[in-house]
Amino acid sequence: MSDLSFEEVNRWLIIRFSSSNLTQPMQLERIREEIEQKIASLPDKCKVCMSFKRVEFVSSQIIGTMLAAKDQVQRKKGTFALARLGKNVQEILRLTRLDKHFDIKETETDVVGKRPDSGSAAGKSSKRPEDVDWVD
Repeated sequence: MSDLSFEEVNRWLIIRFSSSNLTQPMQLERIREEIEQKIASLPDKCKVCMSFKRVEFVSSQIIGTMLAAKDQVQRKKGTFALARLGKNVQEILRLTRLDKHFDIKETETDVVGKRPDSGSAAGKSSKRPEDVDWVD
């Protein structure tokens, strides 16, 4: 099973981690390579969101991967954002003062926006934006 999934939503590439524990060096090297290859295949002015919804623990190596991905996207004159950071990840970024170097959003929907209306006349939903199940 892959530790990553990729989804394109509203012209954003969303990178999701499937593991709650991103601390194993070999695992993180595979993740870094996979992200690097995926971003390399994107056009200029790409938009990339890295989502940490399921992630509870990280090592400094994943922070390096985040910085490298952001740099790679910026070289393409693109946009890079982080979403769904858990308390541990937020704290590491805050302590290292890297939180100021990333566009950090609470949910993926905050980054990519709502799903375009599919033409259904179902009416208003009682879901909050952070509950949108097609993204988060």
